[in-house]
Amino acid sequence: KHMAILFDCRADLEISYAKGLQKLAGKLTKASSGMTKNSTYNAWNHVCEEMCSTADVHKTLGSAFQQEAIQQIRQVLEEHTKKIKPLDNAVEKSGKLVVINWNDQLKIKKKLLGLTKEHEALFNFVESSKHLSTVKEKQKMLNRLTKSAEILAKADEEYYTINMAGHQFRLKWETTMKNCYQSIQELEKQRIEILCDILQKYNQHISSFGKTLIGCQKQIHQAIQKVNVEKDIQNFVEETSVTSEDSKVEFLLADYFEEDNKTAMDKERRKASLKLKLQRLQGDVTKTRKDKEGLEKMLKTYTENPSFSNKKNIDETEQLLDETTLKLNLLEATYFKLSTSMADLQGKSKPSHRFSDSITKWKDKDFQHSVVQLPRPVKIKKTAYRSRMSLRSSIIYMAPPQNSQVLPTIGKCRALYDFVSDREDELNIKEGDLLEIHQKDNSGWWYGSLNGKNGHFPSSYVEEILLLCTNKFSQA
Repeated sequence: KHMAILFDCRADLEISYAKGLQKLAGKLTKASSGMTKNSTYNAWNHVCEEMCSTADVHKTLGSAFQQEAIQQIRQVLEEHTKKIKPLDNAVEKSGKLVVINWNDQLKIKKKLLGLTKEHEALFNFVESSKHLSTVKEKQKMLNRLTKSAEILAKADEEYYTINMAGHQFRLKWETTMKNCYQSIQELEKQRIEILCDILQKYNQHISSFGKTLIGCQKQIHQAIQKVNVEKDIQNFVEETSVTSEDSKVEFLLADYFEEDNKTAMDKERRKASLKLKLQRLQGDVTKTRKDKEGLEKMLKTYTENPSFSNKKNIDETEQLLDETTLKLNLLEATYFKLSTSMADLQGKSKPSHRFSDSITKWKDKDFQHSVVQLPRPVKIKKTAYRSRMSLRSSIIYMAPPQNSQVLPTIGKCRALYDFVSDREDELNIKEGDLLEIHQKDNSGWWYGSLNGKNGHFPSSYVEEILLLCTNKFSQA
């Protein structure tokens, strides 16, 4: 946005270029000072220097800025604004669902603990009044106790369901954040490429002026030769990615009335109730662990045998494995917490678990709450950032050798990304292809062969394979 405003000012000030351009150069320097320091913006610093030294030239440059640079930047700004707004809404919406679920858990927990307390009071009253009541009164109290138990069981199941749904909302929020990050990354890629494209056009206009601009043009040209869009985009990814394995996320665990040893609930009844809950959790843990093992075997098969699947299936399997792993961790943490309470009741030593140091408790006005911290790294896969358009516009393309010229093989390389060309003198390559190298060039285009066909291909799309000398290997 700052760049578009500054270029618009420069176009208007070209008539009185000497004074206006000097002032504008200062503004451009200030605007670029807050940008990421990379090769693209470094080239723009050279443009600032050129603006200071060419205050007496070119009226035509103003119209060029209006027709090419400003119009293109404004178009990109409008597109980015339209795309970013729904991304913000999606993140906000999924985040609200996480908060709502968290509050729902606290609300239903309070209800469950209150019902449990009332049920225990009723149970103790019934037990203590058996010898004082008539048969009719006993039956009436037993009916009340049965109804209370049904209500308590329903509330318990509702609390368990809401608690288990919590990680689903969290996963949805994380997936939304990851998708939004990928979209923002693509927008940033487009922005950097456009800035590089404007630099190229700017260089063309400067090179058309007379001898007074030759020195400035050479400086800008040298800066542009050092522009590396792929490296700039990669630096942006590394600076903004949050992929640390140490990042921790808090999840609210299920807390039950029976865990509190200060309540009036009978010790044996607490044991029986905790035992039922542990049995339920153990069943879910066993099932989830089997699901995880199955997904791991499936993913291993896909990885070792690429022909069995495609990228979409692998991504979906990785996503399911991540969700299942999170569910298993939460179930195991809850099981460990309840097992610790059971051990206290039975007078046994506390069990050990990998989540022993990850579970913390805090207490509000009414109840105690348990929270577990789990590592949730954001996994962002690297992609081929450099487009063919930016590649072709930022290097000097070399002509292929004559058909009669036979070049020796000087090495081999493996394709990292797919490259599709509509030119007869260029090779179409796919990720994983093995190519023979016949000629290398500093321009970024190498000459080689694939499946009997010769042609040029971009060196940034391949990695060279280091080969041992055959003679030396035999002697060794």
